[in-house]
Amino acid sequence: MTGGFINANQARKNYTTLSVSHEEISLIEQVIMNAANSGQTEVIVDFTKVTSRFIPPFYEVKDFDLSDNMFIVNDGEFCCGDTVIFAPVTGEELPSWLDDETEYTINKEEDCTFSVCNNGQPVKIPSKPTQMIFVRKVIESEKYYKAWRYYFLYPEADKYLMVVNYVENHFRDLGYSITKIENKPTKTFFWKIKW
Repeated sequence: MTGGFINANQARKNYTTLSVSHEEISLIEQVIMNAANSGQTEVIVDFTKVTSRFIPPFYEVKDFDLSDNMFIVNDGEFCCGDTVIFAPVTGEELPSWLDDETEYTINKEEDCTFSVCNNGQPVKIPSKPTQMIFVRKVIESEKYYKAWRYYFLYPEADKYLMVVNYVENHFRDLGYSITKIENKPTKTFFWKIKW
């Protein structure tokens, strides 16, 4: 604290971390109670924000609005603020102005069209690509997984790992054994909890 003020962004991040952590803890405690009541001594938690099994499908980008740098996708529900990734047809490459390893944020969305930005910078569409392009949402569990697997390479990894560490420490303090199980196909991890 400096001069009676705290950093507003840090305060917001800490509040979000605690809020998500408490939500995760409540879900896990319910799973533990149900499992213990049925005589089990361990459980794998697989439906929280951190461990969701559902990965959304890719949708084809049908067209492009070059004047407004908009992608036109007739299927799927994309909203402003969503994180998305792009992919080419197998065996092909994306145009040079897109990268299949980069997560983009939707910064403008209108009726089946949207534009994206990368690190706050709008992505410009210089010309209509000749190849097919697909797009899908990145869900929260993927962000936790990437933060855990690629810590130094993933933006805001600390935000996601703060939640993971808070939840794990909570259960360890209560005497539970809690470990991560990696699931590469769904790009997530599960928590295995023993008592």
